[in-house]
Amino acid sequence: MKDKSYKYNFGNRPTVIIVPAIGFLIFAGMTAVLYMNHIVFWVFAAAIALLLLVFGIKSISCRILIFEDGFEYQSFLFMKTYYHDSDIADVWTEDKLQNNGTYVHFFCFRTKDGKKVRYNFTPYLTDFADYLVARINGEDVTEFEEHLNREYL
Repeated sequence: MKDKSYKYNFGNRPTVIIVPAIGFLIFAGMTAVLYMNHIVFWVFAAAIALLLLVFGIKSISCRILIFEDGFEYQSFLFMKTYYHDSDIADVWTEDKLQNNGTYVHFFCFRTKDGKKVRYNFTPYLTDFADYLVARINGEDVTEFEEHLNREYL
């Protein structure tokens, strides 16, 4: 983990928690009502509420913080790993078509010791993914930084 502040936050906006939070409140309320009426289905409602809570926390906590000389990948609360740009052997983005016809976007990298990481990101974060790929591949990122500073900061 880095002590200095990051340049860019390549992660989900806090608004991604809205849908899981609403679902959590609905199923938590159902759990309370079903539990008071001694119906066995309260276990199912409680499990759904717990899954929605975990999904919401995962949605907010999964991110990449971009620093001057590397980036920090956070996969869940307090599970952070810092990578220097020189630690990365290969980096790319990929789009996968799901069964329902939508695309899922991934920022992928492989470290020099062979560890492969795939970070799922939403389309509005494509600029950050392209910037990080270009920077790690050694390209000139001056125009990328000007664009990111103008559009996102």
